[in-house]
Amino acid sequence: LGADLLSCELWEPTELPSPYASLLPAPTRLDESIPFGAAEEADVSLDEDCRGGVDGYIDDGITVVLDSEDNQAMVARAAQAVVMAIFLIFRPLAAGLEAIFRPDVASIRKMKAEGGLHELVTFLGWFIDTRRLLIALPREKWKAWTSDINSCLEPRRISCQQLKTLVGRLNHVCFIIPDALHFMNNIRSAMYRAVSSNSYVYLDKETKEDLRLWLEFLDEAKEGISINRLVFRKPTLHNFSDASEWGIGGHSPHTGIAWRYRFSEGQHLKFTLNCKEYIGLVVNSVIQSRFDTTDCPFPCYLDWSDSTSAVGWLRKSNFDTDEQPVHNAVARYHARHMMGLKACNYSQHMPGRDNIVTDCLSRDFHLSDAQLIAMLTSLNDSLSPDMLKIVQVPDDLISWISKLEQLAPDRLESPKAPTPSALAAGLSGWSSSSGSNTTMTPSWTDSAAPAAYASAVRPRWKHPRRNARDVLEKAAAR
Repeated sequence: LGADLLSCELWEPTELPSPYASLLPAPTRLDESIPFGAAEEADVSLDEDCRGGVDGYIDDGITVVLDSEDNQAMVARAAQAVVMAIFLIFRPLAAGLEAIFRPDVASIRKMKAEGGLHELVTFLGWFIDTRRLLIALPREKWKAWTSDINSCLEPRRISCQQLKTLVGRLNHVCFIIPDALHFMNNIRSAMYRAVSSNSYVYLDKETKEDLRLWLEFLDEAKEGISINRLVFRKPTLHNFSDASEWGIGGHSPHTGIAWRYRFSEGQHLKFTLNCKEYIGLVVNSVIQSRFDTTDCPFPCYLDWSDSTSAVGWLRKSNFDTDEQPVHNAVARYHARHMMGLKACNYSQHMPGRDNIVTDCLSRDFHLSDAQLIAMLTSLNDSLSPDMLKIVQVPDDLISWISKLEQLAPDRLESPKAPTPSALAAGLSGWSSSSGSNTTMTPSWTDSAAPAAYASAVRPRWKHPRRNARDVLEKAAAR
């Protein structure tokens, strides 16, 4: 009803005001010298006449309205929409004629304190700055919740009630920092152990590592998080990655940068294939971010992979702390990377048959960089050599992968023979690089191969910003 009243142009609050109108504070606006935050392009569309809205949670309501010169009529309705809806729905008090005393349905005390229109407002425990487009955790909550985590990090047992309280508070933060949801699993598992035994529990090493990361999340929430990172955004950078038993690779049509990394024998044996896909996805995100030239203070990355496990792990997981310590370390590394960039991150699955470029990057180590570029650019004229540059994996990422190897448990498996990509398998005369970086023209054993693979690659390079459905439909049509 409040939303209907807000959009009802026939209601004139000055002629038909709410009975609570005299109790409402006057609107307050920030100084004009304070700049407005810039809204990045969203991936959802709203009607052009959508200039305000009303929402609520249990007994709290909020009204948001655009305060522009041509929208002052709606601003006047926004000031009274919720309290008028309360008056119309509930039976008004009959003053001294009430047989049994009951308070007013509308909280008069809160109405006088918080019922006005403000550019700065605290709602549901969050401080919202609509001028700068920021949302922050109030300092008193940050101080109390940080203290709770620090007490859990001490070498002592933790009570069931303490864990329940902590889980409830941290879950509140997950609505504002979606990446933090990834790191609730170990804490919840500890809580369930305490509930089942109705006693105290000790926290293991992995859970404490997650809590240390949570301290960083709370610090970020205290300083304020851009609302641009919370809405559904149009990606500013598309990244593609893949993995094989012996290597990982990635590229981005936006940066034109590609890379590949061959695992050592120890890494080949210790990492599972899905774990390699996960590592490759995160490494690709880091490398492409270093070459990203888009002038966006809050970038939005869309990471593509043909591994449904890696795509899911980028958002949420329930890793076993004993059997999957590498996965936990990768997840924490990625979260800190996104936090440092002030970025938001989406993931999307794609069929393996369409992930042509990165499949070659992760497998064809028998080809030199020049030969690999020549092979890939021969697929279609839209992919030229100057649009594909293969760079070396930075030393810090190579060192990080080596650290992951030390964390991984031993696996009783024999080494597997490297297999070339399906694309390279269709070539003749390129069994090895022979140490040559000379650009070569591939000789195809199957004349139909270039056209078949070109149909999968072409739409991704010509239209890198198009959504997945359009890309796949176009590829299928060809």
